[in-house]
Amino acid sequence: MVSVPVFTVNSAVRFPPVGDACTAFLTDALTVFFFAADFVTAFFFAAFAMAQKSAEDIRRITIRTHEAAIRIIDKKGPLNNPADRDHCIQYMVAVPLLFGRLTAADYEDSVAADPRIDSLCDRITCVEDPQFTRDYHDPDKRSIANGLTVELNDGTKLPEVVVEYPIGHRRRRQEGMPVLVEKFRTNLARRFPPKQQKAILDISLDRGRLEILPVNEYVDLFVI
Repeated sequence: MVSVPVFTVNSAVRFPPVGDACTAFLTDALTVFFFAADFVTAFFFAAFAMAQKSAEDIRRITIRTHEAAIRIIDKKGPLNNPADRDHCIQYMVAVPLLFGRLTAADYEDSVAADPRIDSLCDRITCVEDPQFTRDYHDPDKRSIANGLTVELNDGTKLPEVVVEYPIGHRRRRQEGMPVLVEKFRTNLARRFPPKQQKAILDISLDRGRLEILPVNEYVDLFVI
């Protein structure tokens, strides 16, 4: 159990040093680079790899996945709002296949109104792979394994694309950090003027300075 310090707004609580329980928790956590549930991240990479095919060419898509994905985000029927869409595995595969991207804006009504999305979602089916489920719960693996198979209208079945550890998983931490930093830069640019962006980035990317900075002073950097 990770304990949380109790502090007042003006107290000088600092970020936990390397080796603390909080740091261990963050190290084991999956860094998510897209606006979606972590266990579907693998599909984006598979979908992007297949994006050269038109949706009209696809007869069906089979997603081989684990029990948690089927239980939580395998959905059929109307998706009424962004919250519905970012918890629907069919939607999160259909959009990258159609547009080669998946961003926060793609969950909005303006994008979801495209009838090609619903049409493709209806052709996507999930099946559980018991080994994927075991690996998902295995504390030594904590894999997020998913396989994506596309069958075309002419009967051609494309080779299955399987991703066990997407970028952001602890086994790909070094590979994922540059992507995470770029995402951080992009989101800062959406909210803050250049001078404030630089101040936040300078301290955030300097681990030594960040670890000794009182938390309240760091939070103050985000005030507009």
